[in-house]
Amino acid sequence: MTTLRAFLCTFTFFAIMSLAHAAPDSEGFVPVQPGEVLAASESIPARNLVAAAYGFIFAALAVWTLTVQVRSRRLEAELESLRAKLPR
Repeated sequence: MTTLRAFLCTFTFFAIMSLAHAAPDSEGFVPVQPGEVLAASESIPARNLVAAAYGFIFAALAVWTLTVQVRSRRLEAELESLRAKLPR
C-alpha cells in the first residue's frame, strides 16, 4: 500500500509539473528551466564574485588589524602615563 501511495504521489507531482510548462506571462518573461544555458551577458562569472568576496574580507581584516594596532598603542601610552604617576 505504501509503495502504491508513493507511486501515485510521484505520478501526480510529475503530471502537475508537466502541465505547468513555462509559458510567457503577460509581460513576456519566461522562467529559465534547469539545464538551460544563459547568454554570456546574463550571468556573472563565479571567479569575479569569489575574488570580490575575498578582496572584501582581506580589506575588512586589514582595517580591523590597523584599528586594533592603534588602540593597542593608545592603551600602552595610557598605561605608561599611569605608571609614571604612581608613587614609588
